[in-house]
Amino acid sequence: MGWIIFGCIIGLFAGILSLSAVVTVHYSEEFLIWIGAGPFRYGVLVTEEEQAAREAKKKQKEKKKKTVPVKKKNSNVRQKKPSQPKKKPQKGNVKETVGIVLDLIRAIAGPLPFLLRHFRVTGLDVQVVVGGEDAAEVALNYGKLCGIVHGSLVALKNLISVRIKRVDIFCNFCSEETNQQIKFKLKIRLGILLWAALRMAGRFLVYTFRRVVPERTAVSQQTSDRQKTAGSYNK
Repeated sequence: MGWIIFGCIIGLFAGILSLSAVVTVHYSEEFLIWIGAGPFRYGVLVTEEEQAAREAKKKQKEKKKKTVPVKKKNSNVRQKKPSQPKKKPQKGNVKETVGIVLDLIRAIAGPLPFLLRHFRVTGLDVQVVVGGEDAAEVALNYGKLCGIVHGSLVALKNLISVRIKRVDIFCNFCSEETNQQIKFKLKIRLGILLWAALRMAGRFLVYTFRRVVPERTAVSQQTSDRQKTAGSYNK
């Protein structure tokens, strides 16, 4: 029975790690972003209507909390002690801060290529309608945008996997404005993300240990040398 429960737990854990973390991006008149994994989804940047609905829900929850009856405090409750003055935070060591930042950069730089290789862009849909004041300006804008869009796609394909659904760039000589619409999903497995995070954390601990131990050893050596020097002078 215990092996069956253990196997179910392992299977559940493996199923969760096999899911993909998904970032859905939509840019047209507004910039919209949703993040999620599996059936769960949450809007980071949403439309004004959805934002208004969220604020209305928050106000309803606040009203419900206010309507909950508050229990009367007992008269025998001990009086609160006067709060002690807060201690001012000490200024940190600049050298220590720089060392931590450098350790963090080195820890991230190692697993970063591995992490980038496992990112996937799917359903990339790019539609650009080029406009301008006259036909010459439209033609110039069209050439510039074609170079930017296709050059960016080539550079992106060299970094991560990209699946293109549609890339359309065409001219509208009757409009002075250039309109664009971009949709795509950025995906990565939760297991890959967890493994990269563990590698980064492990490397950060190793670099920090290598930096801190020699410094403390040097400080203790200097202290012992000073004590010996002071003792010889006293004699």
